[in-house]
Amino acid sequence: LKRWYTDRVADKKDSPGKPTSVQLLRDAAKLIDGKPELAKHLEVVRVHDEGPDWIIRDFDYSSKEIVNSNLSNKRAADAAIKASLSLLRAMRNQQPQNKALGKLLSRLSTIPPSENVHWSEDHGKLLIIDLM
Repeated sequence: LKRWYTDRVADKKDSPGKPTSVQLLRDAAKLIDGKPELAKHLEVVRVHDEGPDWIIRDFDYSSKEIVNSNLSNKRAADAAIKASLSLLRAMRNQQPQNKALGKLLSRLSTIPPSENVHWSEDHGKLLIIDLM
């Protein structure tokens, strides 16, 4: 379950030209699902239900923030970031206006990566938990 604080509920509401947090997650999931090579390295939480200020989304208890210094698979996580960035940059050339693609690139290319980028020990790949 994810809930939005009153001052952040606007992130969940539709507005012209600005996809919502939930829509970005859905769009990113479609993008990844359409590229099996990318899906080997990267996953996005799936949204299963939503209300006015909440969503039910996947939760991976084995995931840890990439910036966590106790990450046991740091090399694998770094390799997944590198591979994902390479694939996403190639896709960006074909889809320059894709907002979800831009957000994924932004989250992964930040040094250190965004706190919304996790490593899933169970799945052995990156997990994006939010794109706002």
